[in-house]
Amino acid sequence: MATLAYKLTEKLFRRSVQPVMKRAITDTTNYINECRENQKKTVLPLEKLHRKYSFDENQAGDTHYYAVHSHSSEPFKKLVMYFFGGGFMMAGDKGDFEFAQDMADKTGAEVWLVWYPLFPDTTAEKIIESALQVYREALKTHSAHDIIFFGLSSGASLCLSSMVHIKQRKLGISLPEKLILFSPTVRIPLTMEQYASIQDMGDSDCMFPPEYIRDMGKLMDIAGVNCSDVPWFKSPIHYNWKGFPEMLVIYGEKEYLSVQLEEIKQKCIQDNVKLNTIVGREMMHTWAAAGFLPEAKDGRKMIYDYIKGNAVT
Repeated sequence: MATLAYKLTEKLFRRSVQPVMKRAITDTTNYINECRENQKKTVLPLEKLHRKYSFDENQAGDTHYYAVHSHSSEPFKKLVMYFFGGGFMMAGDKGDFEFAQDMADKTGAEVWLVWYPLFPDTTAEKIIESALQVYREALKTHSAHDIIFFGLSSGASLCLSSMVHIKQRKLGISLPEKLILFSPTVRIPLTMEQYASIQDMGDSDCMFPPEYIRDMGKLMDIAGVNCSDVPWFKSPIHYNWKGFPEMLVIYGEKEYLSVQLEEIKQKCIQDNVKLNTIVGREMMHTWAAAGFLPEAKDGRKMIYDYIKGNAVT
């Protein structure tokens, strides 16, 4: 049963996050302009973050990344590349540093926060290339077998589209050991059957109204997001996954995006990809990112065990 803290957080999100997501669809142009202005205003408080978290500020090509170091007395040779969420419109924040530091400390791995560019003032190909710039940098010091991609929401989608990009463009880059995809979107738009399943879920999702999930593609179109050169950015499910790394896919039971899980399972069977899944009972979208919640600690433990090579339970 969900804790009181979780229930209060869910109620808060219904009142604060959900209206913003609804406005993204009903007043798209203004929403996009607001996102652009917020991106210009948002500056990471790096001095304060350095006092709380252990990390270095680095750059690969024109992409910034923050290498978060573990305080563990038993360091682990793995490197986790962490991709924040936000629908490719909202930047990462201090919460990502908290999650990354906790991940590093609990696993012993180093965690690199990848600060990829955002729409509307970039392109889908540049976002993918920014991820691969940092990955190429990681391959200078780590074997691909020691690297794990972890993504939240749109960051999870970016992990998957980056894998497709490597294969489709025949880049000859070794793929990482594992993917951890927390609440990814694997096709835009969803199928009619998937959207019907969302409607059957009623108002269970506290963050996204159904029309946001239905019209994500229209939002991207109005934002000027041209995916003609990299169509796998919107719908990696349409492309060959054979040879992809083992993956862990996580959804909350109450989030609308969970209707994609069955299609992901069938795709992994078809393309012979080892798949592990977690569905958080009564949980919302990317619930483990809210580190103050007791439920988040349980979700994180499963992720950390997977990073360390333990079975998903």
